[in-house]
Amino acid sequence: MKQFAFPVGSTSLDAASALYLEPDFIWLDSNKLHHPQSRYSYIVFNSSKPIELPTQTQNDLPSFQGGYVGFKTYEGEDDFKFYHQVLSFDHHTGQGWFVTAAKGEAEAHKAYDDVCTKIRMARPVPEFTPYALDWRSNFTPTEYKAAVADIIERILNGEIFQANLTQQFTAVKPQEFHGFAHYLNLRRMNPAPFSAYINFGDRQILSTSPESFLSLSKDGRIVTRPIKGTDRDAGKLLSSLKDKAENTMIVDLLRNDLSQICTDESVVVNKLCELQSFAGLHHLVSEISGQLRPKIKPMDALNACFPGGSITGAPKIEAMKILAEIEGVPRDIYCGSIGWVGTDGAMDMNIAIRTLIVEQDTMSFGVGGGITALSDPESEYQETLLKADKIFQSFKAGGS
Repeated sequence: MKQFAFPVGSTSLDAASALYLEPDFIWLDSNKLHHPQSRYSYIVFNSSKPIELPTQTQNDLPSFQGGYVGFKTYEGEDDFKFYHQVLSFDHHTGQGWFVTAAKGEAEAHKAYDDVCTKIRMARPVPEFTPYALDWRSNFTPTEYKAAVADIIERILNGEIFQANLTQQFTAVKPQEFHGFAHYLNLRRMNPAPFSAYINFGDRQILSTSPESFLSLSKDGRIVTRPIKGTDRDAGKLLSSLKDKAENTMIVDLLRNDLSQICTDESVVVNKLCELQSFAGLHHLVSEISGQLRPKIKPMDALNACFPGGSITGAPKIEAMKILAEIEGVPRDIYCGSIGWVGTDGAMDMNIAIRTLIVEQDTMSFGVGGGITALSDPESEYQETLLKADKIFQSFKAGGS
């Protein structure tokens, strides 16, 4: 197999709008264009059995040029599919490419012509339809605040330092609900650098995640960027001792995670509690990096650090045990990870927050926040509603 690349004149949005009904469709949609990590978007469909692809990727193209794309649930179940054809888009240069592995130029040109025809002949996406839904949580407000108080007591007793308590909202899926049209509305309302739309037929995933989990370059540099601390008021967030303490504790946890897979003394904190702003929300974001040890493969690194410390707590294992006991329902894709693993050893995975899961009869999403000894139960509950608001609002009106 050889690798061929052809220019594509359409945008990421145009191509996705034409191809979203194709089998095993995934759009890794980096759409907050002024965010420092928001440069490349990828579209894949028609997964195949794994084939041998070039391990030396072309440096003048976006990083992912074939390999595995999919997700890992919070509970650790994988659903990655193999793709040897990729539509990639560089938002900095405005360029797009179709990259395919083929036995020769004739086969590659046919694949290119086929995808261009599909994009050119696409029908318009149905209009967004608002719905009035009856969302139900696995917690009442009183129960959630009592759970926060329970975690605070466990912290004061020395069992853990913090835990990321979540609640899950569920609603009946409207009969005429159109997943892709809704995703377009959601991304207009809440642009985010690590968004994704996945259509696996009986399940669609609509994610507008602001958070990177692990980014691994082909030369072995691994980076994690945890988000801890959320508020509508940037000044209030920057002055919050609770949020800074929460972020710093997770930085320590992730330093430890990376030290298990990185060379000695290579793990460093590049940024600590830096402010990043999104639609209606501000977050504190840190950055930790290291150099992967030889012979450790991308999936080994993912599994060693999984799930992300920002959505579990510290110490991780004990926090997860307590959370499973209190929450009582699986998180599934929420708090898992969506992204790609290339054949050259590179990888890019998000934390699947701000993520709506659409199944045959139901829709669900989770929201949560980090609980520390300084937490106030009412404030913690209100923070979850703040994070849920964009998804709630996305069912009421079209984005501007």
